[in-house]
Amino acid sequence: EGHDVLIVDDIYDIGLTLEMIENYCESRGASSVNSAVLVRKIHDRETTAKKPEFIGMEVEDKYIFGCGMDAYEHWRHLDEIRALESV
Repeated sequence: EGHDVLIVDDIYDIGLTLEMIENYCESRGASSVNSAVLVRKIHDRETTAKKPEFIGMEVEDKYIFGCGMDAYEHWRHLDEIRALESV
């Protein structure tokens, strides 16, 4: 209550997680709520109305992993972001 909040997340796809957290913070009386994401996926799917204020990079709409994001519970430890090949 009464605090400025910065939400930091790894990836913004359609925005449901971010929207839920922002709504929670606002319902608890945050003075302001802003968000930062490492990666935003570029696609034509519908997203929530609220977009992150700060975006590290934008990537194609592929399954990505590394830098804390995993693929099939592997490769989270990589210090770079990679994409699974299309089949």
